Amino acid sequence: PICLNDISFPLQINENSSILSLGRIVYDKEAFNTERYIYPDGFKVCVIRPSILEPNVKCKWIAEIIDNGGEKPLFRIWMEDKPESIFEGQHQLHHGVLHLKQLLRSEERRVG
Repeated sequence: PICLNDISFPLQINENSSILSLGRIVYDKEAFNTERYIYPDGFKVCVIRPSILEPNVKCKWIAEIIDNGGEKPLFRIWMEDKPESIFEGQHQLHHGVLHLKQLLRSEERRVG
């Protein structure tokens, strides 16, 4: 068995993924857990994936789950080298990547 006291962070899952924080279980809000999933407040991961700005360059993507006081968890995702371009919403993180790509592309068009 694994004892949580024996785990140090970041916890490397594979060459492209690591867990930065397990967060804490939110017991008093139904939307923070389902029959299949638990969404702990403060859960944070880092994955290495292609950059939206330079697709041939890999960068670190940070994703986290936040209890911002509302009834539902807030999901947030951003590229480490572009922390000002954050996507956040109250749905799961894999959808956030698509929206973040659209936001960054529209930002490039405004600047360029």
